[in-house]
Amino acid sequence: MKQQAHPAAHLHAHMDPGDETQQGMAAAWKPSMGCLAGMSAMYAVATLLSVVASRHSGPVAPLWLANGIGMVLLAAAPSRSLPYLLAALGLGNWVGGLIGGDSMLRAVIFVPANLLSMTLAALLLRRRLAELMVCREPWRLVQMVAPIVILPPVAGALLFAFVLHGIEKASFGTAWLNWYQSDIVGTLATLPLALALLTTPWKETQHRLFSLRSAAWILVATGTPLVAFSWLPFPFIYIALPLLGAAMSSGLLVTAAANLASISAASAAMALGLFALPPINAGWEPFFMYLPLAIAMLPALLLAVTMEGLARSQAELRHSVDQLSRTNQELEHFVRVASHDLRDPLNAITGFADLALTAAEPLAPDQTRRYFQHMKQAALRMCELIDALLAYVRLDRQESMAEQDVKLNDVLDGVLSNLSAVLRASGTTVKHDELPIVRGHPAMLGLLLQNLISNALKFVPPGRVPEVHIGWYWRSDGSAVLQVSDNGIGIAEADIGRLFTPFVRLRTSTRYEGTGLGLATCKRVAELHHGRLWAESQPGGGTTFCMEFPTRDSAS
Repeated sequence: MKQQAHPAAHLHAHMDPGDETQQGMAAAWKPSMGCLAGMSAMYAVATLLSVVASRHSGPVAPLWLANGIGMVLLAAAPSRSLPYLLAALGLGNWVGGLIGGDSMLRAVIFVPANLLSMTLAALLLRRRLAELMVCREPWRLVQMVAPIVILPPVAGALLFAFVLHGIEKASFGTAWLNWYQSDIVGTLATLPLALALLTTPWKETQHRLFSLRSAAWILVATGTPLVAFSWLPFPFIYIALPLLGAAMSSGLLVTAAANLASISAASAAMALGLFALPPINAGWEPFFMYLPLAIAMLPALLLAVTMEGLARSQAELRHSVDQLSRTNQELEHFVRVASHDLRDPLNAITGFADLALTAAEPLAPDQTRRYFQHMKQAALRMCELIDALLAYVRLDRQESMAEQDVKLNDVLDGVLSNLSAVLRASGTTVKHDELPIVRGHPAMLGLLLQNLISNALKFVPPGRVPEVHIGWYWRSDGSAVLQVSDNGIGIAEADIGRLFTPFVRLRTSTRYEGTGLGLATCKRVAELHHGRLWAESQPGGGTTFCMEFPTRDSAS
C-alpha cells in the first residue's frame, strides 16, 4: 500500500489580531495564492516521499500523511478554484506514484480514494475552519476535530478496497483496514501542523519554526523514537517527552512540527524493522502499533493549544488593562476640568447671588429674595457634587499606592477633628471601641469614616440628637468587621440594595441633602481594600454600616 507523509513548507496567511470573534476572524482572513501554492507543493512532495517509503515497508505499512494537507488546502481554497485544485491534487497523487515506481494503472488506483477522503474531510472542515483558527479550548477542539479525522477515511478506505479487490483480487477486509488505520493516524499527525501553518503569517512562521531552539526540539523529537525503539523498553513513553517540552516552551506551531517529525520517524522505524514487533496474525493488529503513537502525541498537542490560549488571554488582558488605564486617565482629566473650569462660574454665580441679595434687600419682595437664595443653594450643591465626584474618581489612582499598617484610632481622631464644628453644632455624641490596625490606605479609610459619620448626622428625625458608635469584631477567617452605627431614620429593607449605587438618593426631600456619591464612595473604598460594605437597618431603628476587610494578626 502506497502512503503519504507531510513535510512542513511555506504558507502565508493574514489574520487581523484585533478581531476577537470567530465571525470577525473568518471575515478578516483569506489565504493568499502563495499560501495555497505552497500547500500544493507540500502535498506533492509528501506523496512522493510516502510512495518511496512504502517500497521499503516491513510488516507495518507507513502512515498516509498527505491527506491532512490536502483536506486543509481544499477547505481553505476559494470555491471557484476547487475543481482545478482537485484535479491538481489527483495529478500530483498519480505522478508521485509513477515517480515512486508504481505502474500507471496501480498509481491510478490510489487517486479516487484519496480525493474522496480529502473532499469529505474538507466539507466538514470548511464549516469549522474559522472556529478552529481561534479555538484554544482543548476539549472543544477534540470535539470538532474527531469527526473530521475519523469519518472521511471510512469512505476512502471502502472505495480503495473495492477498486483494489476488483482489479487485483486483494482481500477486501485487509485492504480496507490497512488504508483506514494508516489514513486516520496519519491525518491526526498532519492536521495540527497544517492548521497551525494556515493560521500563522509567513514571517512569524520563519521566526518560530526555523529558530535554533525550534530546530533542536524537532531534531530531538525525530531522534527519540529511533533511539527508544532500538534500545529502550516501553519506547512509546519516551516519544511524548520532547513533544511536551516543545509544547511548554515553543508553542503549537513547533509542537505540531515536532509531532509530525516524531511520528514519521516512529513509522519509519516500525516499517524498516528497527522495532521488534509482536507477531501479526490479522490485518487489524497493526492499528494497535500506531494507537500508542496517537496517544503519545495528543497530550502535547492539547497542552500546546492550552498554552497558546493562555498566552492569548494574557495578551487580551493586557490590552484591556491598557484600555482601562487610558479610560481612567481620560475620566480623571475630565474631572479635573470639571473641578476647576466649572467651579469658577459656579463661584461667580454664588458671589453675584450674594451681591444681588445685598443690593435688593431693602426693596425686593420676599419671593425675589427666595429666588436668589435658591440660585445660590443650587450653585453650592453643584460645587459639593463636583467635590464628591472628584473624590470618587481619585480613589482608583490612590489604589496604586503601597498599602501600609493603618491605626484606625488615629484615622478616626483625624476625622472627628475635621467634623468637630458640625458635631458641636448638632450635639452629636460619638463613641468608639479601641480599633484595630489594618492594612490599607489611610486617606481612603478616613474618607470612608467621614462619609459614614456625616450620614449619621444628616439622616436623623427632627428633634433627635444624633448618636454614633464605632466598633469592630474579628471573624473566624481572620478578617475584621468595622461597624458604624447610628440612631437615624433607618432604611427599608427593599431599599438597602440601592444604597451604594452612584447618584441614587433614597431621600429626595430638601431636609436630607446629599450628592448620591457618599455611600458609593464608601463601597469603592471597601472594594479597593479587597473587602465589602453592607448595611443592616430597619425604618426608625437606625442603621449599622459594616465593612469587612483583611487585617494583620495583631490589633492595637
